[in-house]
Amino acid sequence: MKRWQSMVSMTAAVIVGTTLVSCSTEGEPTQTAAGSSSSAEPAVDLAALDPGSYPTEPRPEFGVADDKDWNHFARVEGQRMAQFTVLPVEVDPGLVDSALTLTAPVPGPPSLDGLLYDGASKIKANNELVAGFSTKAASDDDPKNMRSLQIMVLRYFTPETAQAAAGQLTEGFADYARQKGANPVVGTLSGVNGAQTVATSTGGSNFLHTFTPHGVYVIFTWATAPSAQQAEAMTRKAIPLQEKLIDQFPRTLTAKERRARGLDPQNLEFPVEDQNKVLIYALPHSDEDLDSSDPSAGGKVFVNHALRAVYGPRGMAHFTTDSENTFTVLKNAGSTANAVERSFVYRAESDEKAKELADAYAKSEEDPVAIAPPPGLTEEQAHCTSIPSASSTSYQCIVRVGRYVADVHSNNKGDVYQQASAQYLILTKADQNAN
Repeated sequence: MKRWQSMVSMTAAVIVGTTLVSCSTEGEPTQTAAGSSSSAEPAVDLAALDPGSYPTEPRPEFGVADDKDWNHFARVEGQRMAQFTVLPVEVDPGLVDSALTLTAPVPGPPSLDGLLYDGASKIKANNELVAGFSTKAASDDDPKNMRSLQIMVLRYFTPETAQAAAGQLTEGFADYARQKGANPVVGTLSGVNGAQTVATSTGGSNFLHTFTPHGVYVIFTWATAPSAQQAEAMTRKAIPLQEKLIDQFPRTLTAKERRARGLDPQNLEFPVEDQNKVLIYALPHSDEDLDSSDPSAGGKVFVNHALRAVYGPRGMAHFTTDSENTFTVLKNAGSTANAVERSFVYRAESDEKAKELADAYAKSEEDPVAIAPPPGLTEEQAHCTSIPSASSTSYQCIVRVGRYVADVHSNNKGDVYQQASAQYLILTKADQNAN
């Protein structure tokens, strides 16, 4: 199982957190449940721990992502949609090679130019776009049978605007394909209610793009295969799976939607930021780093939108190169809310399942080389490895305290040790009885 970092390492060097004030580490941290210690846990040498400038206390609770700050609201709502977006591997078991630049939340129309086609952001119906999530993966098996599938779910204010968006996006994509010299065939998909298609082919590959309105959503699929029949088969399987899954999404009503229903526009149905109170335990990036998206920066924009997030097991799996196994391991651990920022924090159902989860993640990389844990911690508390590549060596530590497992990573050994020490101290203050 590949850890989540394997998909964001290309951006880790760009997103550099500002210097953080280290909090006091006075006092004995708990070893298992909050307020208690266990003699079964190895002792920690607090004097030897060096968290550097990283924080050692949980952050304050985030509260509500109010739609008065629309960009923030839409980003978080898009992140939440990841758990209700079908994994490409659920359609075709061979689709295991995730595409980072097309896997991301959709916090607004500008993202669509990179995720769909140039000009998609400017269609009239996208003035009513709320949020969305996009995922894509390709096969890595037989070179003669290369396949890929992108699935994107876009949420609009009303079914009427979703219906209009599907038509406008279809027409816009067909025009875009013609401008690129393709000969698009526009049509429908028999038996799939409302599906509008744009089919093209080139270089021995067949492409089927489908826009399907479904309530307040538009489901977009882009299937690529050697034959048109294969592309259509993937599409026909993906759309009903996605319709069934997105119907389960507990979407947060915007102020506009609440007014339309006669509800108080000031009251959210529930807080959408860190509902499960797990993101407060992750090491942070600075606000400036996460807000520094430049449309010309390519993948960085999408990765920034994906960070400072809480994902369920399926949501996390979108960003790994072993999505099926990631999904299974996190489900088996009962880790229903997983925090992603400078570090990744998972909360398992029990101490025992957390240990199983930590062991699974510690073995996730190919050819890791075990290294000593940070001074003050034992291998039971922090399992660390170096991961060599052709150009550099990266370092990872899997830190566990009770039900919590954290993954920290860096291209600098000293830095990963400081992160692991800080993360351990934070997790000793985590709520071990949280739901």
